[in-house]
Amino acid sequence: MAVTLGAAAASISEEGLTDGLIGKTRLTSTQISGLFSDVIDRGEIQNERGISAETYWYADGTFVSRWWTQENPISDASDSGAVKKVTGRWRAEHDLRCVTFNSGTQPDWSCAEVWLLDEGRILSLNPDGSAHGLHRLSPLK
Repeated sequence: MAVTLGAAAASISEEGLTDGLIGKTRLTSTQISGLFSDVIDRGEIQNERGISAETYWYADGTFVSRWWTQENPISDASDSGAVKKVTGRWRAEHDLRCVTFNSGTQPDWSCAEVWLLDEGRILSLNPDGSAHGLHRLSPLK
């Protein structure tokens, strides 16, 4: 998937919670909407090591996410019930990706920054600015 970044992409400042990301690109709402529309996102959760996830982000603003642990890889977890699944809605606003879950466990929208790294992976942050996940995106077939 080719990523085109316009002049609207902000440079990372040397202050705040994103100090370690100097030289990377914070994505705008337009870029987030474009990148996360009709893609499969294969991610590694950073704030809870050993968890992998696969999320289908749809252009209509919905998503379906499954995740599992290293102890129960997807091939084993599918049979054992160890794969967790959540559905929800997403949107981009104020240069943040926002999500809410259909399960009712999170009644409000949660919004956070998304960054493009030099090697083409996407880094999503938690609302507090800590690292959430490293993602590789590919188009839905």
